[in-house]
Amino acid sequence: MSSALLALSVTAAYAAEPIALEGLARHDAVGEVKISPDGRTIALAAKVKGKRVLSLVEVDTQKGVNLRPLEKDELGEFWWVGNRVVYNLRQPLSNRMNVPVYTGELFAVNADGSGKQTLVDRRGTGNTEVVEVIAAIPGDTEHLLVSSTNYFQNAERVVPTAQLMAVDGGRRKTIATAPLAQARFVADNAGNARFAYAEDTQMGLKVYYREAAEGSEWRVIVEEKAEGRSLIPLGFAADNETAYFRCSLAGEPHALCTWSAKAPDFGPVWRGESDVEALAPRFDGRGSFGVLSMPGRRAISLLDKNATEAKLLARTMQRFPGESVSFTSASSDGRRVIVEVSSDINPGTFYLLDTKADTVTFLLSRRPWINADQLAPTEPIQFAARDGVSVSGYLTRPLQSPDGKYLPLVVLVHGGPYGVRDRWEFTPDVQALATRGYAVLQVNYRGSGGYGAKFERSGWGEWGRAMQNDLTDATRWAVKEGIADRNRLCIMGGSYGGYAALMGVSVEPDLYQCAIGYVGVYDLRLMKKRGDIPQSSYGKNYLQRVLGTDEDELARRSPVEYADAITAKVFLVAAENDSRVPPLHSERMRDALKRAGKAPEYLLGRGEGHGFYDPKNVEAFYERSLKFLDSAIGEKAGAGRSVSAPAP
Repeated sequence: MSSALLALSVTAAYAAEPIALEGLARHDAVGEVKISPDGRTIALAAKVKGKRVLSLVEVDTQKGVNLRPLEKDELGEFWWVGNRVVYNLRQPLSNRMNVPVYTGELFAVNADGSGKQTLVDRRGTGNTEVVEVIAAIPGDTEHLLVSSTNYFQNAERVVPTAQLMAVDGGRRKTIATAPLAQARFVADNAGNARFAYAEDTQMGLKVYYREAAEGSEWRVIVEEKAEGRSLIPLGFAADNETAYFRCSLAGEPHALCTWSAKAPDFGPVWRGESDVEALAPRFDGRGSFGVLSMPGRRAISLLDKNATEAKLLARTMQRFPGESVSFTSASSDGRRVIVEVSSDINPGTFYLLDTKADTVTFLLSRRPWINADQLAPTEPIQFAARDGVSVSGYLTRPLQSPDGKYLPLVVLVHGGPYGVRDRWEFTPDVQALATRGYAVLQVNYRGSGGYGAKFERSGWGEWGRAMQNDLTDATRWAVKEGIADRNRLCIMGGSYGGYAALMGVSVEPDLYQCAIGYVGVYDLRLMKKRGDIPQSSYGKNYLQRVLGTDEDELARRSPVEYADAITAKVFLVAAENDSRVPPLHSERMRDALKRAGKAPEYLLGRGEGHGFYDPKNVEAFYERSLKFLDSAIGEKAGAGRSVSAPAP
């Protein structure tokens, strides 16, 4: 089994080789892995000769086939429906763009690779319709539920429809039209579109509900202002009437609530220290047995301790102590289950669990060339900000000094900023630094996701203020704890993280010795005019809410205005085709520093959008960043300095 799958997905395993930047920059060799409902065939997304393809492998015979898309195409996502696999494709927008995007088409093929069909075609047809899968339907071997959106009209007014699609031939029947633009559907266990939800242009959430009967009308059950509760439908329980909602009551970390037409109050059935990340589905697809969250490391809380899946998961977790264990798919009878095991030093490993024989068989790894022993472990941390707010994050000590003190430290700031968070997981950017001698501090500053609506919204309007203070306080915490050498501190990040990096050395010139800004925002006034966000009414209102409207205040919170005050070394990284944060931001920051006599290092990623995609460009970014860090806070840069003890 394992040898056949590995042959299909990768050319060789390099676990014996030392960790290399090239291996960290490279894309996963294996993506999703799912077993068919009859348990006979495994489908997986595999890299074959540099292209992501659909591989189909028979479990018992180990025979398989790769479905290679056309030259510019590669596999996107896929779903089992009976004995057929439905999948979509993605491709670069143009010859000047590296990152692929979904084409909006759908295809299907039998488990043995035969019977390939195009279900939704757009090429050369002038078709402006985009079709996306909502969900497979438990027990239905012939259909799945899809969402169809026609982008011929104004994108802000596009109203999608929910359709039942035959996976043989692609015939479709519209079963519901969304009651609002840009809506997302949530289906019940029978394939009925029961919820539709979206934010309006003022960032207020609306959730609509309809009964399962054909022709039922939509009615509003949630209409919240941006400052209200956050209620998102996730799916249905096994009874097909009780719905699960992610709910942030009183703005606290999201709980799991239930709702039904007969019991319309949102009653919490689970609360945790962090938000609901997902539900753990039962093997038959009807309902869920657990709640996934990440208060520090990944956690699962059981909704039904007596469920077969819950007992099986508990036994399986005992085989892999200290790691995250999840079921990615299972045969309908629950006999064969695909298990994924991952951690901060494990990019992901897949196993086949035979519940009847009680055996676990290794299948393949996402990145078989990486040896966990050569990666640096990550630990959750928590500290109190200057105003008493509890802030969480992660610390990765360098592999060379796993228990060391007074280390060169890089504060790595995540982008977003809102609703995004750092997680306890394998992160190539972190490992590129930590395996080269640098401690890495990641901070889920206010505005980050994962800790409730109140915490996220506390970051609105706080660019350069409370959000920045959290990063400063985290850095000082690391120095006070004796983790970091106060004379060897750097701040680094992408997008909003790039903004925070340059703002950090602007407002705290005596704290950091260097900054790396990667596709960052450096002029808040420019952000409100250029890029793809201000091109829509929603985007304009979003920027007005999270940044404010006072032009003078925006200037005071823009790094480009502080070039004269910056004393730290600076490295700016821009992307040629970045539509989110145009390279003009980096150019203005570079020119301002030049005028101040502090010319920064500069790198422009050719063919890249908002973040590098091409592994060669990612590797080059790692190499340039490490060389820059070595010169600013590395051992040679620190020669002649005394190691800095914590400030008294």
